[in-house]
Amino acid sequence: MLKRYIIIAAMVIAAYSATAQSTAEIGLTGGGMYYIGDYNKSSHFKNMQPALGIFYRYNFNNRLALRVQGLMGSVKMNVMNDKKEMVSNKNALIEAGLTGEINFFSFDLDDINSSAFSPYIFGGVNYFFSNSVNSFSFPFGVGVKYKINDYFGMHLEWGMRKTATDYLDTLASHVKIPEKIFDKAYSKDWYSFVGIGITFNLNPMLNKGKCIVKPSRRKQW
Repeated sequence: MLKRYIIIAAMVIAAYSATAQSTAEIGLTGGGMYYIGDYNKSSHFKNMQPALGIFYRYNFNNRLALRVQGLMGSVKMNVMNDKKEMVSNKNALIEAGLTGEINFFSFDLDDINSSAFSPYIFGGVNYFFSNSVNSFSFPFGVGVKYKINDYFGMHLEWGMRKTATDYLDTLASHVKIPEKIFDKAYSKDWYSFVGIGITFNLNPMLNKGKCIVKPSRRKQW
C-alpha cells in the first residue's frame, strides 16, 4: 500500500513538473540547535547551541522542491549528578539528509511574476553522527521564503527531528548520575534546528549565453 502511494505521488510530481521550468540553488544556513528527551521533556529552545549548514535545493517548479542539506551543531543537556550537582553535557552532532518542500504560494527566484514570499512546509529523512550514537532522524517543520532579487533569496525555518534512538542523550563518562529513569512518552530522543538561510540562484550562471524565453503568466498566489 505504501509503495502504491509513493508511485502515485511520484507520477503527480513528474506530471506537474513537466509544465514548469526547474531551477537550482545553493545556500548557507545558520541558527540554533536544541534537544528534547529524557533530560528535557518539554522546554523548547532550552540550552540552544549554534549550528551551521550548507544546502542544495532543486525546484521542480514554483511549488515543489527537493533539498539536500548538511548541518553541524551540538545538543546540550543539564543533568543532576550523583552528588546532587547540576552539570552540563554536550554532544556534537553532524547530519546529512534529503528534504521535500511544498510552497504555499507560487515562489521562483527566476520568475519576476511569482510571489515575493511564501510560507512552506517540509519533511524528509536524515542520518546523523554524534558523540554518543549514529542514527536516522526524520525532520519536519515550517518556514517562510523571501525573494531578495533574481539572484538571492532567504528563508527562516523551524524544524523538529524525531530520531530512531534513545541514546542521543548518553552522557560523557565523567558525568556520574543515579540510574536513568526512562519515560515511555520519550522513548526516542528529538532535536530541533531553527535558523535562517541565504540562497543563490544558479540558473543565471548555468544559462549564461543561452537564449531562454519564459512563458509570461500573471502573478500567482
